Amino acid sequence: MCIRDRSVVAGPEHFASVIVPGTPSVFSTPSLCGLVEKTAAEWIAAYLEPGRTSVGTELVVHHTAASPAGFTVTATVRLVSTDGRRYVFEWSAFDDAEQVGSGTHERFVVDSEKFMSRVAGEARPKGTERWKRRRGGSRCVAGRGGWGAGAE
Repeated sequence: MCIRDRSVVAGPEHFASVIVPGTPSVFSTPSLCGLVEKTAAEWIAAYLEPGRTSVGTELVVHHTAASPAGFTVTATVRLVSTDGRRYVFEWSAFDDAEQVGSGTHERFVVDSEKFMSRVAGEARPKGTERWKRRRGGSRCVAGRGGWGAGAE
């Protein structure tokens, strides 16, 4: 089956106010992202050979409604395409009252040992030229006239 869902009850550890003091005590966008990633990763893991894992490479999030404490938030991922080691999911999330989010998520299957070996080999001070080159690949942009990092 190409669909999987996972639920969590919104509690203080999930609140936006834990991340940014002074913001509402509701289910945060990072918590929603984590729920989506975990759901997709668990789906892929069920089909992987030993020594393989998946890593998230892209997550598009439309967080459209706030979920208060005690509401159950459920993320559902649906595999929409594969291309070799690349898996693309569409996702949606609902709480006890309404849809709270949607988007897409991309993961790549990697060899666990090779991946961690490469990560360990790349650990170096931020000032190195390679770090500066690779850093340019990151991009975060909020919709509707919001903030952006890496958006020119």
